[in-house]
Amino acid sequence: AEIGGENAPALRTQIVVPAAGTYDLWVSFWGNPTTSADWRIRAGLSSGATQLFRQMACKQVEP
Repeated sequence: AEIGGENAPALRTQIVVPAAGTYDLWVSFWGNPTTSADWRIRAGLSSGATQLFRQMACKQVEP
């Protein structure tokens, strides 16, 4: 089992919103709920301010 995380490069995207307002933002990542693996991903609105999201504390989406 892998103990440490990977030092993967950051992915960046840019969007243009149609109008000023409040928008929901979410992060999608793959995880397998039938294993004991605890998949994690960092995401945020800037590279210096990311938050850690974990499989065990996230909602699941059915295919």
